[in-house]
Amino acid sequence: MGARSFFEDLFEAGACLIGQGLRDAELRAAFLRQIEHRALELTEAVAHLASDGIRRLGLSEWPGARLGPAFAEFGRLGESDAAESVAAYLTFADPTKGDWLGGRLFGGRRLDGYLKGAESDPAYGVNVLIRNLRSELQRLRRSADPVGTALYDNIRAGGELLVDRGVAEAGRGDHLLFPGEGKLELTEQSTVVFEDVGAFAGFDAAVARDQDTADVVNEDGTATRHSPLRGAEIQDEMSGGIQAVATDASPAAEAAGDLHLGHLANHLRDRYPLPASFGVGSLPVDEDGAGLDLEDTGAHNPAAFLAAGPALLTEVFERARLALDDTPRLSAKRRGKLTEILDRMEVMAADSAGDLPPNGRATIREAMGIKPQTWSDDMKTVEALFAGARTGAGEA
Repeated sequence: MGARSFFEDLFEAGACLIGQGLRDAELRAAFLRQIEHRALELTEAVAHLASDGIRRLGLSEWPGARLGPAFAEFGRLGESDAAESVAAYLTFADPTKGDWLGGRLFGGRRLDGYLKGAESDPAYGVNVLIRNLRSELQRLRRSADPVGTALYDNIRAGGELLVDRGVAEAGRGDHLLFPGEGKLELTEQSTVVFEDVGAFAGFDAAVARDQDTADVVNEDGTATRHSPLRGAEIQDEMSGGIQAVATDASPAAEAAGDLHLGHLANHLRDRYPLPASFGVGSLPVDEDGAGLDLEDTGAHNPAAFLAAGPALLTEVFERARLALDDTPRLSAKRRGKLTEILDRMEVMAADSAGDLPPNGRATIREAMGIKPQTWSDDMKTVEALFAGARTGAGEA
């Protein structure tokens, strides 16, 4: 049985618990009793979905540290053991205590959401699970490598600009399709071409500003406000770089073929300093040569150090997404649009140390091509989601 079919059966059987009025802790306890004999199968199914998510993000050939110090032991995220480790991390609240289903993938009200969705359609509950799993992979990736994920986001947005201009078409996932057949291969020359057209200019400046303040804290110990690593100007520059790289890789005088934007972002990543945790097998040592635990010594790992700050922000956005899942009478298209707005807002807020920059909403609206009147309605819904999400955020 495939992972998707496994969870469809599991959620369909568990949906009756929702009908009995069970929620939160009571629901979790009852669901655990119902499926405890299938614990190993569940973890293996999550590992299968995690492996697929890692592949779709173009991370299979990257070291495990790309998702944070907890996975630094793996040379490649494409290893089956790496996917199993990610599955355990997301499924268990504390693997050493056997607290399974208490992790982020099933914690909070997420289990409620899966089973509630399965009441009407088991496949819907599984789709929500898969979306949350990929969101968690992105969260780990962003925490471990803020610069790399910002580069990827800007590359993706630059590709969207080329689609809007009619230069290319959007393919599945990270694929950008230029008129013509074939797969566009990246070479060492690709980075040179990207630079020659000035596509790194704005992002170089943003990364330099961010690095200058990476280890600076306020008097109260909180992180300083950092420069946004994403923006319309950066994305416009990168759209030119993408087109130049595609043209250079094409046999003809114009870009023709399939370019994988995720692979391009990974290809360009080495231009910028890597987090300390990327040094797989060469962790920092103290004066006596003893290895330092990256998770406990943030000063030796800027990415982990910065990631300690936005926990409350992450919780608020997660509560907002759960509230969106529970909002009735929304079409699938509008629900998807609102989810994208929340995703973009969270990325922008995290880059700006918790607050959207003054032009943040306008930038999102422009990037998504939403009309002003429609945007006004969307913002009313988003504000209502946040109003409830802020209540209780940060409480034990």
